[in-house]
Amino acid sequence: MMIKLSIAILAILASSPFTLADAEPTNTTDDAPITPAYQYDLYRNQLPTCFDYREAFNVGNDQLNWYTLFGRIREAYELQSQADWAKKWGCNGGLTKELMTLTGVEDSDDWRPALELMLERALGTVHSNLIPKDEPWVEIEGTTLEEFMDGQGILNDETSNLLNIPYEFERRGGYDRYFYIGEDGRKNDYLSTSEASYQGGVAIMKFYNNTLDNKFLKAPVDGMKCETTNAAMCCWSRDRQYNDNNGQCSFGSCVNKEPGDNTDLCWVEEGEEVFAYPNGDDERDLHCHGVSWSNIEQEYGDVNNDAKWNNLFYVSMYDHLYKRGYVDSITDAVDFMGEQSMCGCVEDMNPVARADCTEAYATANYTMFQDQDTGLLVLDYAQDTFEIKFRSCEGFNYDADISPTDYQEAVRKDKIGLKRKTNDLSAFIYRQYLEGKSDETIIAEYEKTVIGYRNPEVNNNDAAREVVCQAAFEKKFPDKEWALTVVEEDAEDEEL
Repeated sequence: MMIKLSIAILAILASSPFTLADAEPTNTTDDAPITPAYQYDLYRNQLPTCFDYREAFNVGNDQLNWYTLFGRIREAYELQSQADWAKKWGCNGGLTKELMTLTGVEDSDDWRPALELMLERALGTVHSNLIPKDEPWVEIEGTTLEEFMDGQGILNDETSNLLNIPYEFERRGGYDRYFYIGEDGRKNDYLSTSEASYQGGVAIMKFYNNTLDNKFLKAPVDGMKCETTNAAMCCWSRDRQYNDNNGQCSFGSCVNKEPGDNTDLCWVEEGEEVFAYPNGDDERDLHCHGVSWSNIEQEYGDVNNDAKWNNLFYVSMYDHLYKRGYVDSITDAVDFMGEQSMCGCVEDMNPVARADCTEAYATANYTMFQDQDTGLLVLDYAQDTFEIKFRSCEGFNYDADISPTDYQEAVRKDKIGLKRKTNDLSAFIYRQYLEGKSDETIIAEYEKTVIGYRNPEVNNNDAAREVVCQAAFEKKFPDKEWALTVVEEDAEDEEL
């Protein structure tokens, strides 16, 4: 049906995003035009976009990314553009112009960053204003957090399971091999767990389920700040738990067993003494895993910063102790000299080649819709849906040719030559540096301990770690030999 337009409606259309296409002369003396209700509603409400995006849709907590928002807008655009009434009109600029208008930008390259900023601002507002802070860590009866962080106490001293996975017992022989198969480690027929240690595991799991994801924790030990490196790390030398697919502890062979190997200890400094540990001498398998956060305030906050101690709890007590059974400081092993905490600030640790990494991030549920008055997109938070989550760090291998300026000014950051690397503390810290969340002072202090920061090849194998450890040792101690130090007590033991 031919749509008749009055002079008044023509005036509105002339200033709207629509352009007249194939319109025939109209009788300006006729009454108000006959027009589809949806189209008339657009003009009546004077939205600045071609189409209507006011109908709210849910954005789930695992959909908080620019591409999800873009996809929903594109769906609404394509659906409305196929309507019979819309086909009579051309929308100047198409979908790109719609996105620019909805996000309030003037350049066609800016709508995507604007969507990303919208998400950052939305989450920042919630975690800064609504989420409880400085929540204490779980208390474990029979030990203290200080003991745990040092690698001591009931959680570290035993050799037994905190977590039983019945399926793992079943697939390893079932009742032909085990008298007991169940979740209670106290009933295991090989190295049963003490009541105190078992209850410690129960307390850790309850805290993980009820508190870790919805409150920001304070430091586990008073005075712990890590201001020199803005990073904390745990390094383990022993595996206490079998049948969990991690480490060398196994059924019937779990005494003094090692964790999964992911690093090398380069050397230990104890007072004025220095003890070198070339891995060519069959160094004990060790496992290091760290967390890092920003030392530069961000405009809309930083969940990974606010949740740094949640992250350390996840790494130390849940993911590595409870799930994998990793315990004891590096220096608790007879292989190494000196004393070092199991978990602590990176600047307080002895040099290692590398460490794995976990980062904290947040999710929440929102509804997105076009504001009636401004015409802009709005993200509206759904109460009580904020959740802190954890994942392997997403970072980049160090590249001396790419600076923070190069990264921040790049329109397509995936086109500037960076190589992505996950689960690597150094790669994550380099990413923070590129993003303007860290600075060269922090980096300089960090790489005194994690010496492979500028050498991504340490992720590959022990041989590459040996090369980097030796180079760092000889640079710091030019008058010392890169060789295993044999102390007098060791020599006496060998003679006996």
